[in-house]
Amino acid sequence: MRAAAFWLAWLACVACGPADGTRRPLRVLWPGTGDPPAPRCIGEELRHEGAWVKDGPVVFFDRAGRETQRGAYALGLESGVWTERDRETGLLGKGEYVAGRRHGEWSYFHPSGTLAQRGRYAHGLPDGVWERFDESGARASEVTWVAGKRQGRATYWDEQRRVRTELSGIYENDVRVSD
Repeated sequence: MRAAAFWLAWLACVACGPADGTRRPLRVLWPGTGDPPAPRCIGEELRHEGAWVKDGPVVFFDRAGRETQRGAYALGLESGVWTERDRETGLLGKGEYVAGRRHGEWSYFHPSGTLAQRGRYAHGLPDGVWERFDESGARASEVTWVAGKRQGRATYWDEQRRVRTELSGIYENDVRVSD
């Protein structure tokens, strides 16, 4: 009986809520970050099939108020061009999302602005040749990926530009099979 009452109350709330297609601003705050609290996310939401989903431009921030991500959502999924800053490495990534997954060319930059790595994603997984560079612009690795796994020739270099033989070689299904 309790379950039935719960579901009837839930249906009444959904029926009385805002109509699908209604938009509202989205502003999520970091708890305990001061007065006023720092924003965590600013954007827009859309009522879709009885629920609020991110839809439209959005910006995310860390607790210190620094921008970490900027892009757009389409019915709750990342869509279009995004920029993303990794909190640990400081790398800035730029590329496109399709239906919530990274897809197409992506480039990542060191905090100094020099190219750190570039390659392609296919449906959220690295796919094709990826190149990685150190802060000075020297190539640090060149790896071929297929559906998120190393496949074929992979070459890694150390700081003195010597091939790292313990990592470099031929890979099959992300396993090194020969030099």
